[in-house]
Amino acid sequence: MRFVTIASALARLAAPGGPARAQEVPAPLPVGLAGVTSGTLEGPSDTDLYGLRLAAGEVVAIGGLSDGGVDRMELLAPGGAVVASKDISGDRQLAIEYRAPGPGPAAYLLRLSAGEGHQAGEALGYSVWARPDCLGGAGTGCEFGTPSWAAWSFAGADDADWLYADLTAGRTYTFAAESACSPPEMRLYDGSGAVVGRGVPGLGTSPDFGSGARLVHRPARSGRYHVVLSPGGDDWGCDYRTRLTAR
Repeated sequence: MRFVTIASALARLAAPGGPARAQEVPAPLPVGLAGVTSGTLEGPSDTDLYGLRLAAGEVVAIGGLSDGGVDRMELLAPGGAVVASKDISGDRQLAIEYRAPGPGPAAYLLRLSAGEGHQAGEALGYSVWARPDCLGGAGTGCEFGTPSWAAWSFAGADDADWLYADLTAGRTYTFAAESACSPPEMRLYDGSGAVVGRGVPGLGTSPDFGSGARLVHRPARSGRYHVVLSPGGDDWGCDYRTRLTAR
């Protein structure tokens, strides 16, 4: 699994037409399943930028959480065009999901800005993070798992991950997903796109993953199936793991 690299430094921008302010730029910080970067905007005219380098075809979920003052998170492609955005005001963790087109790699910018209604110089805190993601559809490159656990992460409350599994007709499969938060929601789709099973919520098997969901399915046809997982109603992103066993 590749981790995304997001710059730890904030490149402070002045209001349009105003003087630029110097800002120390530390080395980039590698961010994976555990990394979070926090910052502060200084009023409604302030903007923070983070550098993000993505390879062609790489899929990323960029999560954000605001204390109520940061209203907008935007992903800018090389050249400055906004290719994805999310309003993150409030107390929910929300995510931008994006698959980088080719050719790559390419340098992107993540821009955070505050809305109107804040006082000049008002400190507006936030946190951002980047996760490898399993963006929706049959083109997902994420495999549900083997008899060993595979580790994943929801970047926000609105993040949904697609994972594939190649199944053989006549065998009985158990799909297990365990979360550090609420039991994840789980749906199983066959090759035609029809829902053929839904996870049953329950308990996890370890202190770190205390809730879970199980789905047992015996396919009538061999082929590639897809499981869609979502955080299960939480207002937060969460780490989770998956395992597939067969008999």
